[in-house]
Amino acid sequence: MLATFGTFARIAKPHERSAVFALANIIAYLGNSVPAILGGIAVTILGLRTASEIYALAIAMIAFSVLLLRLNQVRGRRRDVMATRG
Repeated sequence: MLATFGTFARIAKPHERSAVFALANIIAYLGNSVPAILGGIAVTILGLRTASEIYALAIAMIAFSVLLLRLNQVRGRRRDVMATRG
């Protein structure tokens, strides 16, 4: 998260920084609190084991999606490099 703030500080203009940092904090807060709240609701409704299995499956699906997107990005860069060489 700290590296993100450094990037924001370089990219944002001085008069925009407070709004950018506030938005980053809101996103970070929601990214941590919403899954916890939904997890608590799911445990209440479905039980701990089922909610944990669904949560683990969701995390695995997100991780797999990120892997596919990253592989696609690497492939595209490799294709671009090959096109400029040949």
